Order: sequence, then structure tokens, then C-alpha cells
Amino acid sequence: MLPVLLAVVPLQAAIAVEVPTSPVLEDVQPTPYLAQVATDWSDNLVSYSNQVGQQISLYCEPNGTLYPVWGSGVYTTNSSVCSAAVHAGIIRPSMGGQVNIEITTWQNGHRGVTRNGVSSLDWESSDTSFVFIGNRPTNYISDWSDNATAYRGQTGQRVFVTCAPNGSLGSVWGTGTYTDDSSICSAAVHAGLIDTEQGGNVMIEIAQGEIAYEGTSQHGITSSEWGRWEGSFVFVEN
Repeated sequence: MLPVLLAVVPLQAAIAVEVPTSPVLEDVQPTPYLAQVATDWSDNLVSYSNQVGQQISLYCEPNGTLYPVWGSGVYTTNSSVCSAAVHAGIIRPSMGGQVNIEITTWQNGHRGVTRNGVSSLDWESSDTSFVFIGNRPTNYISDWSDNATAYRGQTGQRVFVTCAPNGSLGSVWGTGTYTDDSSICSAAVHAGLIDTEQGGNVMIEIAQGEIAYEGTSQHGITSSEWGRWEGSFVFVEN
């Protein structure tokens, strides 16, 4: 059986596919494939509007510029894919990353909301739409100076954090439950989940503020105590 070959091409170009000619596959219904496509933050999926069910993997470069988005959860195909991914909480403009989408059928009404620093717009209807599939419902952070204040008020939101090796410890307030302005990676060391030399991956969950935070010394790092604060985070299993 010959393999299916996918060509890496710009988003607006057609994807070349070498279709197997084996008679064994003649009666088999083709299934959606995941094509690797590099994309600019201004790119949308209008060129895929007639390909319902098509699945595409896109890579958004770091330090992207936000462009208009219509909808929430289900987005119009003329929306900026990377900006919609920020709106959906999958990537951050500063970090970029890979996102997976699927072209879906017509939707009667797309509601605009403000999420993750992006305000999407309302749209009455569109012939086709797209949704994100197979992505972590999270964002990625790797700088040891990063904290969780950007997610304040999004109680229950889970954020997947990648802490780079050889990190520099930052300030931490609390034990078990940490103030949202604490260094996430440093708090992960305090919690015994990673170390500064190897780094690692952790998942946090955004929580409401506490009336007091306890400071302790654990795993070679001392956290500070604090009084009432407006936002917190805790670590959860990833």
C-alpha cells in the first residue's frame, strides 16, 4: 500500500495529496487527514470553506499580531485562525504554537465575547465555520518570571505550563495555594513538582483569592506569607 504524502504549503494554497491507487481502497470512504501548514497571524480559512470535515494542523509563530475574530467556540472561516486560538485559550501571542482545527458546517449565528484578552465579534451566519480539535484546553508558558495574573477571574481555567531547564527562581507567596502574582515555575519547585535544573511541565488551575497565604520552606525554596489577595492558583494533575 502506498503512503499518503502531504506537502507543507502556505495556508492559502491547495494541499497536494498523492492518493493510493490500490484496488483494496476503492470502496473505502476517505477520512480527514491532518496536514501540517505554516500560517501567518493574518491568515484565515476561507480557502477551505468547501471542505467540511477537513482537519488541519497550523503553526502560529511567536509574537503574533491579533486580527479580527468572529464567534466563540465555533468561528467563521474568515476569522484569523491564530487570533481565534488565543481567544479559545489554546495559545498566547507571545508564545505561538500548534493548533488543530476542523472545518464544520454552516452555523446560524456566531456570538462574540471577550476571552483571554481577545474580543470576538458577532456574525449572523456563515456557510462554513471551524472549531479547534485535539488541543489542550490550556495555554503554554515557559518563562520563569511568568505568573498567572492574566487569568485572574477565570476561576477553574486550567493552564499547562512548560518550565524551561536551568530556570531562575522568582518570588512565591503561599503554600499549596499561591497568589496569582507568584512565579508559576518557582511555585512548582516549592510544591516539589519540578526542579530548576531540569524544569518540566505542570498544570495549574485558577482559583479565587484567599484571605491569607502561608509562607513555608520546601524543596530548597522559601515562599512568603501574604494577607488578602484577589487571585490564586493551585497545581492539579496534568
